[in-house]
Amino acid sequence: MFPNEFLTREKANESYLANWLNMNDEYDSIPDEINFFETMDLDNSISFSIFKFKSYEPHLFANKDWMYGYVGYTKMDIDNYSIPEIIFSEFDNKIMPTDKIQKKVLFE
Repeated sequence: MFPNEFLTREKANESYLANWLNMNDEYDSIPDEINFFETMDLDNSISFSIFKFKSYEPHLFANKDWMYGYVGYTKMDIDNYSIPEIIFSEFDNKIMPTDKIQKKVLFE
């Protein structure tokens, strides 16, 4: 019954990020656009899906255009719809360097 094109880790992560943004005190809404950007692996233990997202006027962050959000899992977690280990965004239009993401993971 559920469409196969939505039974992927990428689509699940998109949903988790959208919900996180909606519940985030700073962002407080679902973005108007959200697109998968790339996958990043850290030290063979955590894999991140990186998404670009943006909102239109009158949203507070509309002037920032595309921003990046990160959804991370341990690589041993292979179920497409398992709960992520970490979800975050710095609400910036530049991708965070790998070393900064690594530090964030260590302190979360």
